[in-house]
Amino acid sequence: MKSKAVLLICGLFSTASALAASPNWDYVQGGYYITNIDDIDGLDPTGFGIAGAKSLGKNVFVRGSYTMTNDDILNGDVDFDQGNAEVGYRYKMTGSTDIYGTLAYHYAEISANGPGVNISSDTDGFGATLGIRSMVTNKIDLEASAGIIRFDGDSEAITMLAANYYFYTNISVGVNFTNISDVSTLGALVRYSF
Repeated sequence: MKSKAVLLICGLFSTASALAASPNWDYVQGGYYITNIDDIDGLDPTGFGIAGAKSLGKNVFVRGSYTMTNDDILNGDVDFDQGNAEVGYRYKMTGSTDIYGTLAYHYAEISANGPGVNISSDTDGFGATLGIRSMVTNKIDLEASAGIIRFDGDSEAITMLAANYYFYTNISVGVNFTNISDVSTLGALVRYSF
């Protein structure tokens, strides 16, 4: 009787650890984004973006993203594009949770076209973040990170929260929220992991 109980308990633990898989750092995704710029009233550009990540060996990964959003304001058209490229190192804290750090290049450009107006401004900078990513179940992937970006000699805080739900083994839907100083971006995404 005792041996059956021990086998049952061992079986339960092995099943639980199998259900909580490791985060997959190889994916491509696309989605719809809404951007809010605090300093400009009435400007909330919307549009589309793409992103992806790729493992380079056991612990190193690269990832990047690019969004193209626009809005109509005061009889004109405003385009707001953002992009980044990151290289990171991850450490497996548990079988289902990684902690990581990244170094990144960030780029943003805003342009406005309208009657008698044609202006454009861009900025770029470098940053570093620390984050955690966990498969809390075999279907739910959660991620959070925080860090600093240097734009034109000024330091800005960056935070990111993301959640993905895998309704197939390699296909998930999710949300992503990123905030850099006075610019926040919310995305609804579809991801394919490979």
